Amino acid sequence: MKPQPIKKLTPRNLIQEANGIKQQEPQERKQFETVKGRRRTAWKVGIYGEPGVGKSTLASLCHGAVFADIEESMLDLDVDTVAGITCWEDLRAWVKQQEGDCIRGIDSMSKAEDWCAEYVIKTKTKDGEHAVTSIEDFKYGAGAKFVADEFRMFLSDIERSFKSGTSWIMIAHDKIEWFKNPDDKDFMFHNPDLLDSKRGSCRSDWIRFCDHIAFIAKDVAVIKGKATGGETRTIYLDGSANRVSKQRGLEVDVISWDETDTIFWDTLKVLRPQPEKTPQPITSYKGEAK
Repeated sequence: MKPQPIKKLTPRNLIQEANGIKQQEPQERKQFETVKGRRRTAWKVGIYGEPGVGKSTLASLCHGAVFADIEESMLDLDVDTVAGITCWEDLRAWVKQQEGDCIRGIDSMSKAEDWCAEYVIKTKTKDGEHAVTSIEDFKYGAGAKFVADEFRMFLSDIERSFKSGTSWIMIAHDKIEWFKNPDDKDFMFHNPDLLDSKRGSCRSDWIRFCDHIAFIAKDVAVIKGKATGGETRTIYLDGSANRVSKQRGLEVDVISWDETDTIFWDTLKVLRPQPEKTPQPITSYKGEAK
């Protein structure tokens, strides 16, 4: 039988033994290391803009992406989509299954939030009472907090997938808010169309969550003195006084775009398949083809 090591007697040990307190073994200290340089292997991109501006088209141009087209905005686009996602529970279950080096998308987060609210109405209670048809049925604004909390759990699902190497494309609608300006004309501000209230804000959580947020707008053309939407689009990634947009680590803030151009995804370094090269005849040093 192996002899037990003799404990070193100290006043602290004697007091602990007298009081029946077991002496704790020293814990091994966690080691940390310094990593230099850029480390990004995946990204989370938010895209929003007015109806018909080309949000889904832009997303569909990302090579290799697979989408949960819960709003059926991609029915006419040549893109891979997932069938069978019909409710909030399905969407969360699918997101949890995504992992590794791939690209996934959700069209749209605005629709996902609607499903989130429906789930909250169906499952949550406040003071023992269920909502009837709207989150406004909950007392004291609790409905907004319930939705924001549930939506935050959904973002956590995406975050876990992201940390495994999966990049995410998330589309949202545009909401225009007008602000009074007593000194001049009123001005408008573009925001992602997501819940924003004092009790909870899906919008603020999503804005912080995304690495890049791209706002797409039609370029304005002036015809006979009247402004009208032009043929081209601009993708804004810069901070602005009239829209939410941002980027992390990209070399450009504003991108001119037409509906067939992959320049946005090229900027994010999404690799595209290379065309097969036709074998060329090998020429000898005498100039004769072999």
